[in-house]
Amino acid sequence: MPIVNSLKPSKDLSEVHTLHDHPALRPLFDQRQALQARLDGLHGEITAVRNTLYQLEYQPDVPLPIRTRRDNQDRLDALLLEEEAVRAEQQLLGEQIEGARRQALAELRPVLDQKTLQILEEAQAAMEALAVAQAKMQAFGHRASALGLGFSMFGLLDHALPSRLKRTRELMDSLRARQVQTTAASTRRSA
Repeated sequence: MPIVNSLKPSKDLSEVHTLHDHPALRPLFDQRQALQARLDGLHGEITAVRNTLYQLEYQPDVPLPIRTRRDNQDRLDALLLEEEAVRAEQQLLGEQIEGARRQALAELRPVLDQKTLQILEEAQAAMEALAVAQAKMQAFGHRASALGLGFSMFGLLDHALPSRLKRTRELMDSLRARQVQTTAASTRRSA
């Protein structure tokens, strides 16, 4: 089974939900699956031939010609050689998959970073709005309590919101820094 040698960058990454979906990796994963199926088939054949040889060796009450034993041993040797070749092909394919995986991740990283940044900006805006609403609720709760209305905000306020908002801002800063580095690196490569 030939191994795919050319990895072309894909243009449309909107349908890529996992690395298995990436156009550069899909044929390689299919090839790996076919190799594994072939290896599984070989293991079944090897087991059957070994069982036959065992029966020929340890059941002397069934006289068979020496040629039968020799033919089965030759078949076993051929199957073991084929198994070794398939394993070697799997090894080469594994290296190619790793290279394609790195390429796919490098290709997907800017797109995913941009989408992540957009989502985090929306989340940040929502958390900031919630923080303002929470401050109003807390102020109202204090006022109601001071007036003796017995109004409680217990269970309504999110005390972890400021730390989540801080962590979101840090993550956004990290993504922006990575985008700047990626842009700078691609500018250097194209120059």
